[in-house]
Amino acid sequence: MKSRLYLLIRSLSIALLLIISLMSWGNRYAYAEMMDGIVAVVDDTIIMMSDFKKKAVSMGVDPENYSQAGHVLNMMIEDIIVKKTYQAFALPPIDPENVRSVMADTGLEFEDALCFIMRQTLMKIMVKSRVVVTHNMIMNYYDTHPEYSGRASVRLKQILIRPGGDKLQRVDSAMAELRNDNTFDDVARKYSDILISGSCDLGWIATCDLAHEIKQAIADAKIGSIVGPVETKEGIFIFKVLDKGVRGNRDLDEVKDEINHTLERQFQQEAFRYWLDKIMGEHFIGIYL
Repeated sequence: MKSRLYLLIRSLSIALLLIISLMSWGNRYAYAEMMDGIVAVVDDTIIMMSDFKKKAVSMGVDPENYSQAGHVLNMMIEDIIVKKTYQAFALPPIDPENVRSVMADTGLEFEDALCFIMRQTLMKIMVKSRVVVTHNMIMNYYDTHPEYSGRASVRLKQILIRPGGDKLQRVDSAMAELRNDNTFDDVARKYSDILISGSCDLGWIATCDLAHEIKQAIADAKIGSIVGPVETKEGIFIFKVLDKGVRGNRDLDEVKDEINHTLERQFQQEAFRYWLDKIMGEHFIGIYL
């Protein structure tokens, strides 16, 4: 209660000083300029319009777009409170070499990299030890993420004949040569408008990534069969089905440490967000954007 009263008195004092300064200019133009120059106050720290615009531009945000700019201002306010909290905990100064290392890894500016390290340090102190990832949580994550269980896939060779010109005649000629037992590769080299490094082999493709018309055409096709012609907006396709199966699956034992690390980071960030929101509620924050 005492600390809140202190913050309120300090904030009112700052506001009074601002008013006195504004009145001392003695004209409306100077008053407007001064008011336009302040976008937020955090306790005794002022965020100026010029600093806000510089930050927004550095993040690729238009300062005049208030829906996006508001997010930038909130980040600036959070950074101020993170620094105040770090100092209030009497934590040791951060080695500039560590800051430069983060700058090199992330592309952040010095002050942003400094605040990033402070956030990570506070997260470790306040929430890391409180996050527990259980085996059931790992299992649930594994079962609900297809990148671990794999996806139904097919390995194809293709002949693609682009729209225009004598496309139908070329399709008929290619199909006739395939029926006469010419090899698919030879026919592809003769008629296909697209080859990958001189080859018609597309490799393994997840079935769900195929165009709807192609997916339907190969759904019941047997391995080794010729499928087509299949017409799409890209052109007319002829396929040879080389193989089918599930690709990309990874055993739980292989990925459990990776999943555990992912979940730890997720829960730590959520817990830190909750903790930081509570800390922000203990500070005076005035936004004038």
